Amino acid sequence: MNIDIEKEIIQNMTNKIVRDIDRTVIWRLLQDIGWTYIAFTHSQDNTHTIDIGHWLEENCQGSYQQSGREFIFENEKDAIMFTLRWR
Repeated sequence: MNIDIEKEIIQNMTNKIVRDIDRTVIWRLLQDIGWTYIAFTHSQDNTHTIDIGHWLEENCQGSYQQSGREFIFENEKDAIMFTLRWR
């Protein structure tokens, strides 16, 4: 394998790890100030994921973030409605 390709792969993996750590820290801080965290324990197909994205955009009153099967909501009502609809 080419040395440059190996370096690029290592850099990409490092960047992903850094983003994941940053997200974890930020989400814990958000939870500390009252945001609600929800995680799916089951996987979703692509259609389901698209439907969830549309639902979030159309229904959430407050801010929210999503990372894969994990979600965090500023507004507790949004989190409750999301849970009732999708879990």
